[in-house]
Amino acid sequence: MELPPSRRNLRWLYFAQGTTAARIIGSKERSRHLLGQFRAAAAAQHPGDTRLAELIDGLCQESARFREWWDRYSVEQALTGKITVRHPALGTLRFDVIELGLRAHPSLTMTVQVPARPSDREKLLRLPEVCTIGPHPRFLSRPSAATEGRTGFAAPPGGTVGVVNEADTRDLSLPAVARRYEAVGAGFTARVDGIGVAVWDRSTPCTDWTVRDLVAHVVDTARRVGSLVGALDSAPVGSEDDLVACWGDARDAIAGALADEAAAERVVSSGFGEQPFSSLVGRLLCADTLLHTWDLARATGQDERLDPEAVAAALGFLTPIDEAIRRPGGFAPKIEPPAGADEQTRLLCFAGRAS
Repeated sequence: MELPPSRRNLRWLYFAQGTTAARIIGSKERSRHLLGQFRAAAAAQHPGDTRLAELIDGLCQESARFREWWDRYSVEQALTGKITVRHPALGTLRFDVIELGLRAHPSLTMTVQVPARPSDREKLLRLPEVCTIGPHPRFLSRPSAATEGRTGFAAPPGGTVGVVNEADTRDLSLPAVARRYEAVGAGFTARVDGIGVAVWDRSTPCTDWTVRDLVAHVVDTARRVGSLVGALDSAPVGSEDDLVACWGDARDAIAGALADEAAAERVVSSGFGEQPFSSLVGRLLCADTLLHTWDLARATGQDERLDPEAVAAALGFLTPIDEAIRRPGGFAPKIEPPAGADEQTRLLCFAGRAS
């Protein structure tokens, strides 16, 4: 969807859209730098600018993180250093960031991102070959209705839910998993950012959980998975913790581990058997976060459409371990999907969410 002219700026893409920030490893710190620099420009160069005031108001309305940070962080003048970007086709790219002032227009700056390594430059030269123009598949799915159910992925005491299923032919290459987790993480982030102050204690389709409980579960699951490669502490979130910030930190840490080839390929042991860390993220973590994205959207009245590719991958992972996940505290009984149901509806019914 094309943005109106007033929304075509980096701050809006980072804070309101979410997809840009989701591609940046360590996006939380970078977002803080962007906001601090924005404050400096607003105060020193554009006092009283009504268009700027409208942009700030819009960002406060659309982004809980921007609203929280706007009065918290001090101004910053420079935006330099390095960034690591997850490109959906080229994989991980690293850039040196240089900001230049324009002598003829002191109020304007130009930010240049230069490939940091020869390999990054070679990847960028392939960009015309791997990118095509057209709608992203995540926007082609259709909404479906569902209500009851719960999902949990903890292994039973002394056993495993299942091992890596060789019949599951979903693409588990590192670039594919990184793209999938990026899409799933961005989807959950968008719903977390849309939680109103008054709805954190609202019930969810996971009948034992409030909205707060559900978000805490997703964070805790990410922390347990990330702890297997030292990317996160496995300690559960506390009752006084900022769940929005905790989720952002956990998401970025998982993405950072996927960007580290050694960590991503490390074989880890969990209730799902031994497999590379990236495989565990591509199967378990993506499926768990995806299903709870729908739960959160339903509980808070937000968009219930899920990423189609991630839906297909989740079905491929869950179907072979059907019996193992039907246990107390796990999935509710399957529900027969309606005739002609789309893939999202079939996934939700499989997970015990009635359509």
